[in-house]
Amino acid sequence: GEGIRRRTRATDIATRVAKLKWQWAGHNLENRWTLGSQDAGMATSHRKTQRW
Repeated sequence: GEGIRRRTRATDIATRVAKLKWQWAGHNLENRWTLGSQDAGMATSHRKTQRW
């Protein structure tokens, strides 16, 4: 019985981690879409400063 308990506990942790990962990924995607143009502008201006 102990082995089964450990397995279910491991899968429970795995599912929790997976859910957190998906929430985090979705949050990052939202930020990328909303701030995409701003990030691009910052990246290009940063490159210009590096050239000089």
